[in-house]
This record gives sequence, structure tokens and C-alpha cells, in this order.
Amino acid sequence: MSKRKTRRRFATILHDDLQPLLAAANFHLGALKNRLRENGEEAELIRRIEGLLDEAIALSRDLAHDLYLSALEDEGLVPTLGALAARMEEHHGLRVSLDADPGAEPPDERLRMLLYRAVQELLLNVAKHAGTDRAEVRLARLDGDLVATVEDEGNGFDPSALEAGDGPTMGLGLHAIRERVASVGGCLKMQSAPGRGSRFSVVVPVGSDTGRPRPGTPAGGCQVTD
Repeated sequence: MSKRKTRRRFATILHDDLQPLLAAANFHLGALKNRLRENGEEAELIRRIEGLLDEAIALSRDLAHDLYLSALEDEGLVPTLGALAARMEEHHGLRVSLDADPGAEPPDERLRMLLYRAVQELLLNVAKHAGTDRAEVRLARLDGDLVATVEDEGNGFDPSALEAGDGPTMGLGLHAIRERVASVGGCLKMQSAPGRGSRFSVVVPVGSDTGRPRPGTPAGGCQVTD
């Protein structure tokens, strides 16, 4: 097995297998702690174990991040997204089609990682919430922007309910994406309606404008909905 495939396999195991197992163990340990007296010796031992699990989760995330970053450096965003598409089908049964413009490769590592993580999170949302086994990822360069779009024809949802905190549990992940994208002067656009699928577009500026707020963009990033 080549170094690239080995590195990718380790990153996949860390992100898709080890991290969820550690998180599940931490959750069940917390449930057990709630059954014990707060000042009991058993409860104190559980708190220490929880701390160790938190450290293990953080370490596995850091390792996965480093491995993905290495792959992005060696291969670029487009090939790494291709590997992500294959992994989504293998692990989640989600068939992902990828359409990337030849000139859409981000110019620096920060944007490659940001777009990769955004697309990954959006595809996981599709797999968990959309009720469909198909999704499409498009990567294009439009004027001074890079645009990564994730689209599906699944259940859809009410964006206003999500913004109000009454929507599906994927809202927290979308908020994290929006914050990361806003940090480079970009925005996350969202189009959806119940029964009509969803389209998410991550728009980031490239070149000298990277990291600068867009004219007319509110402080803290742009609006999630179009």
C-alpha cells in the first residue's frame, strides 16, 4: 500500500471510526455518573475517566486533521474530494458525484482545508438527515471567488426554522462552517424547502481579498439563507 493510501486510511479510521466510539463512550460514562452521588468516590473516578476520554478525542481529531492536511498538500483539493466521495459511499451508502473546474484548485493550504472540511460536514449532513442516497458536489471558480456547492434532492427543511434554533440537529455543524468561512471573508448560502431538497454553497474569495470582509457583509459573516 502506498504512503498516500496508508495516510488516507489512517485518517479515515480516526475520523469515521475512532472518534465516534470515543464520543459514545464519553456519553454513556456521563449517563452513569448522573446515577451516582456527586461527591462519591465512584463519581470522582468517572470524572477523571471523562477527562482522559476528552483528551483522547482531541488528540484523534488533531491527528486526523494533520493527515488530511498532508494529503491536501500532496494531492490537492480535487483528488482529496474524490477520495472523500468514495469514502462516503463506502461508509454511509451515499453516492456522490463530483464536478470540478480545472482552474478551481485553491491557491493555498488554508482554503483547501477549509473547503474540504466544509464539504465533508455538508455531505455527512446529507447522509444523516436528507433521506437520500445521492448528492452532488461542484467546485468552480467565479471571478474572484471559489464556490463549493453540495446539493441533494432529499427531504429538505425550513431554513428559517433552522436559523431560529428549531430546525434539525445539523444546525450546529452549519454554524461552525459559517464561522470558519466568515473568518476568510466568505459566506455560506443555503437554499432548501420541505420536500424539495437542499443546496449549500460555500463561497470564499481568493487572491489578495482572502480574509477581508465583503462589502456590505454584516459583522460575523454573511447570512446563511439566500
